[in-house]
Amino acid sequence: DHMRNGTFLYTNVGIGFDEDGWLCDGQTRLTASLETGLSFIADVSFDLPREAFSYIDSYASARTNADFAYMSGVTEYAPTTVATVSVLYRKERSLHHTQKLSPNQVLEALQVYKDVGASIKLARRFKMVRAPKAIIAAVHYLASKIDKAVADKTFEDFISGANTGVDDPVLVARERLRRAYQSPGNEFRGAGDKRVRIMLSRMFNYRHQGIKTSKFLLDGGDDWPGDYVKKTR
Repeated sequence: DHMRNGTFLYTNVGIGFDEDGWLCDGQTRLTASLETGLSFIADVSFDLPREAFSYIDSYASARTNADFAYMSGVTEYAPTTVATVSVLYRKERSLHHTQKLSPNQVLEALQVYKDVGASIKLARRFKMVRAPKAIIAAVHYLASKIDKAVADKTFEDFISGANTGVDDPVLVARERLRRAYQSPGNEFRGAGDKRVRIMLSRMFNYRHQGIKTSKFLLDGGDDWPGDYVKKTR
């Protein structure tokens, strides 16, 4: 409104870019400039330390994960993207699966796993139950690094509900999720995200190894894609 009304003033608050070239301050003003087609005068700072992002404007409002995603160039599915890269970041650094990441860790994760978009789009197509999309995306992302063709086929079958045959790990995983989310005593509540991740990892691992199974025993496991087994369990 200030830009449209001609009341926008030059102040000590400028535009800031971090050491990687990402815009870390001035998003609102630049967006307003683009939307109105009007220019404004401001000081511009470059090569700010990445850590500065989580402190800028913190006196006015806390930065959200959506802010971090936007700053990292994510234009859609920001919450799922942040949740997915957080799963991958914790796994890579052997952090507990429930540990909350700091703002700088979220920013780092968004940069390290910036190629996760295809896995997120695939996961968001899964409509059968309210399964955690970030877990589906994270497992598919890691599986595709091992064997993209098998990973894509496995998760396409999982999402589409294709009739994959008796004792196929994809059918077993999909049906177990369906039954769990339709039951009042859903086994995937609480620590459920971890159990879903273990089951989906085994689904891929079994498919990749050509192993048939009629069930998954999830207690006591901590599987990820690539944690292969010699027999079904």
